[in-house]
Amino acid sequence: MDERTIKAAVKSLREELGATQDVFAEALGMDTSTYWRFEEGNTRILNPNIYKIARHTGRDVEEVLLGRARIAELRDEGRGQEQIEALKAHYEAIIDHLNDYIRMLKAQAAEK
Repeated sequence: MDERTIKAAVKSLREELGATQDVFAEALGMDTSTYWRFEEGNTRILNPNIYKIARHTGRDVEEVLLGRARIAELRDEGRGQEQIEALKAHYEAIIDHLNDYIRMLKAQAAEK
């Protein structure tokens, strides 16, 4: 994930919460120009401040970095994998049952 994407996610989170850069900066214990450089400028955001942002917003660091939508997508993908595994197990059981039936028929045919 690149810095621009992370900064956009943080900005989106701040806006979602209805906070200005001034208010957000104050809540994080930094001056507005420092926060502005994190969100808009050349200062790298991946540093201890990302944890402050997560604590302040009550979000996981992953959610701050990736955004709610991407986290939801990842969770849905995980559920999809569980469903795939359940279907796979179901069909494997059917195949095993059919193989047992075929073996039984072959055994009966061999006895005749």
